[in-house]
Amino acid sequence: MKLVDADMRVVGLDYSAASSGLHASVLDEVVLLPGWDEIHLETWAEQVAELIAAPDTFLIPTLDLEARLLAQYFGVHERILAPNKRVLDTVTKPPESVAEALGVRLPESSADTDWDAVERFIRHTPHGAWVKGQHYEAFRVRSVEQALAAGRFVEREWGGNWHLEAHVPGQECGIAFVARGGVLLDAVLMSKAILTPEGKTWSGR
Repeated sequence: MKLVDADMRVVGLDYSAASSGLHASVLDEVVLLPGWDEIHLETWAEQVAELIAAPDTFLIPTLDLEARLLAQYFGVHERILAPNKRVLDTVTKPPESVAEALGVRLPESSADTDWDAVERFIRHTPHGAWVKGQHYEAFRVRSVEQALAAGRFVEREWGGNWHLEAHVPGQECGIAFVARGGVLLDAVLMSKAILTPEGKTWSGR
């Protein structure tokens, strides 16, 4: 099955041979780069530049880390269909400015990571809390010790600050959308069915 015209080639780019998406029937070719734990960023940037060197080639990143690194190394690039650094900086967590612009309510949160402040926050969140990094990682925590250990891990692995966010029970959903030039082109809603202990989606509909 082809989702595009016959003259267009769809190439899958990934960083793990275990990725099930590499076997999708819509792909004409697969490019496998080293995993993130082995990657050399300058070499990676050179490889990406080679992949998009042809004027009729476009790259659509699907990973948060990938999108941020592309923005860092390439800035605004006409053949990289992804947000630039300015846009990405507006959605660092907690995304208060974006939530305000969209009229979306955010869970209660706190950027105070002092022991007493963390203890007080967790004590007043009956459903538990999350430790979240500015860009990546989220850990469900129920004690000060868990929260501070998770925060140290986030700082060590990803850099940047971390904050606490109250857990809100209920059905979890995600919305993926694509826009170009400020125009919404399409959107997909996913209801999360099974979550990992870290809160990552394992299956959904």
